[in-house]
Amino acid sequence: MGKKKKVNVKGKKKHKPGKSTQKGAAYKVENGKLIKTKRECPKCGVAVFMAEHKDRYSCGKCSFSEFKKA
Repeated sequence: MGKKKKVNVKGKKKHKPGKSTQKGAAYKVENGKLIKTKRECPKCGVAVFMAEHKDRYSCGKCSFSEFKKA
């Protein structure tokens, strides 16, 4: 059996800021109308956008994937 490591507690851990969701990047304004620039998930419905990868589109909510055609 090995020795247990000593734990040094010097106070609270600092909170790291999380990733910010940039919802404005999914839309573009042209001629006073909003146009969606990202693809929506067919299973989840409206306003759930899919991530674009090199070879596929994937939904982060339901993990649905569509592969790009070569």
